[in-house]
Amino acid sequence: MSNALLRFVSSAGAVLAENDDIAPGNPDSRLSYVPTVSGTYYIEAGASGSGLTGTYKLSLSSPTSQTDDFANGLADATHPVGLLTVGGSGHGTLEVPTDRDWFRVKLTEGEVYVVSLTGTPEDGEGRLEDSYLWLHDAAGNVVAENDDLVGGDTLDSQLVFEATQTGFYYVEAGSYQDRYSGTYTVEVVTAGTRDLHGRGHGEQDNRRRHHRAVCGLR
Repeated sequence: MSNALLRFVSSAGAVLAENDDIAPGNPDSRLSYVPTVSGTYYIEAGASGSGLTGTYKLSLSSPTSQTDDFANGLADATHPVGLLTVGGSGHGTLEVPTDRDWFRVKLTEGEVYVVSLTGTPEDGEGRLEDSYLWLHDAAGNVVAENDDLVGGDTLDSQLVFEATQTGFYYVEAGSYQDRYSGTYTVEVVTAGTRDLHGRGHGEQDNRRRHHRAVCGLR
């Protein structure tokens, strides 16, 4: 099959996660999902586009352990909060689609900053396909958020924020609707050193052919 499409579906037929391309230039599909309840789920294998046919190989695995690299929030005392400096960048991985990573950065009152979250390829694979970005104040309240960039075919995230007071803020890296996993880069710079773009999320509605395989999860 020249261009695969993969979906993970609940027993009621609801799409819980999906993936088209592993990375730019790699039309195979791969996704991670953490079930919230035990039961029967479906793996839907199809082609990304009408008229595409061909053979494929489908596999399912469960990692024996998954080490989270950064804290999922201020209440997470088992993992470290990432540290950022203005003008610098940090790298991390959303090990599973529901993962969130928090980074601390010190901002100055009155300064305008550009915060960016971009998928980072790992040997051509593993890139966070569709990111979602939040900025929190020192108490953990959301002060800004963004899904997708404008100015190209990208699902990376970027926001612009003017600090209302000097102190620590927290950058939260996640994925759109907690659907995706993968590697990423997060960056905080002063305004004027990056293009300032932001838009809402949009998804293409393409006709695709699918076949389903059933699996039971405990």
